[in-house]
Amino acid sequence: VITAIAPAPSNGDRIYVAAVISGNGADFAISCLLVDGTPCAGFGMAGQVIVPFDVGGSHDDIANRIVVRDGSLYVSGDVSTDGSDGAWDLATGVAKLDAASGVLDAQFGNLSGKPGRSVFNIDLIANGAEYNAGLALSNDGTRLLLGGSTDDTDPATGDMLQDAYVLAVDPASGQLDPGFAD
Repeated sequence: VITAIAPAPSNGDRIYVAAVISGNGADFAISCLLVDGTPCAGFGMAGQVIVPFDVGGSHDDIANRIVVRDGSLYVSGDVSTDGSDGAWDLATGVAKLDAASGVLDAQFGNLSGKPGRSVFNIDLIANGAEYNAGLALSNDGTRLLLGGSTDDTDPATGDMLQDAYVLAVDPASGQLDPGFAD
């Protein structure tokens, strides 16, 4: 299932496609195609890179946004993690790859032993789900912005709510930007 498409702004002959690939759970699949539909030479295996997060839960990782800038490819989406109740918990994940080769950036990420990947689990309520809905780089390229919704509870009624969130991430390290909001 194709979930996002982005042209390469500085190299108009490439198109990047994010999709979901299934196997033992779902993983981010990123393809690089030339405008004539042929796979990009040197990008992953036959023009495709698979990025598993596999940090718990059902291992269903769903890519849904792509940004290409300055030779880097950022892909974000929903990532399944382990919940405190033994079930799964949905979080926001982002991967950073080299736009030419598809190699994960070893300097980016917050997951031990899994370079090139960061996961952010907001959990305003226990095992609350975060749904990734946006990905952008600030105009000056100093912040990677992730947006979406997260589960919450109305303190007055106890009803389930969906709150919006925006996270600012250092595009070089994959860590939250401490200078952005709280």
